[in-house]
Parts: sequence; structure tokens; C-alpha cells
Amino acid sequence: MRVYPMGKGTPDAVPCWDNCQPRVTGGKYRCTSSGKEYKTWAPLRYNGKKYWVADQCVSFGRIA
Repeated sequence: MRVYPMGKGTPDAVPCWDNCQPRVTGGKYRCTSSGKEYKTWAPLRYNGKKYWVADQCVSFGRIA
């Protein structure tokens, strides 16, 4: 699986680790300054390191 910016399916997407699972609950965020608050995060791997990305601000797709 790969993580894309919301609404985009660009080739520069970042791969998830653990098949984009588990998503976890953490600090609050908004995808836009006046948008709804969320607090779920998804795992991703970038340059060999593991990070968490705002779950509601990205979309998930298969590796082509």
C-alpha cells in the first residue's frame, strides 16, 4: 500500500509499513484550517524510517 495526498494518485507517493495498519489514535489535527478535527494516524516509511501521517488527510492505494 502507498499513502497519497488526499485526492491525488501521484507516483511520488510514500509506502506504508505493516500494510497501512495499525492506524492509531493520537493528537488532534485538521486537514484544513476550518475543517473537522480528527485524531487518527496511519504508519508510513520514508527513507528507511517509520513515521505517522494524519489518516484523514491522505488516501491509500495499491503499489503499482
